[in-house]
Amino acid sequence: MKDQINFVAGPYRCVAVRCDRPWGHGLRVSVHNGRNHDLLNTVRFACHPEFAGYDQLQTMSTEQLISLAQAQLGSGLLDENLAKARAGGLTLIIRFEAPIS
Repeated sequence: MKDQINFVAGPYRCVAVRCDRPWGHGLRVSVHNGRNHDLLNTVRFACHPEFAGYDQLQTMSTEQLISLAQAQLGSGLLDENLAKARAGGLTLIIRFEAPIS
């Protein structure tokens, strides 16, 4: 089994597993309710050569990628998409946002 890394992002408790693809780094994140720990969503964060900052993202460690996922989940900007995906039983695929240098 791959290493799981637990983290908190806003109201969510999360478990991340490194999940690289042939075209770039990735994480599979299980997003749980922070209160009762029910599974809410599964989210895949991904890098792709067509995304801005790809080269920078490819040099990052797992911990750095988790920090990016944590920032995106904790920002609240994904809450609506998370709720829609949950209602439809879907897995979201979200691109990593490279930090602004």
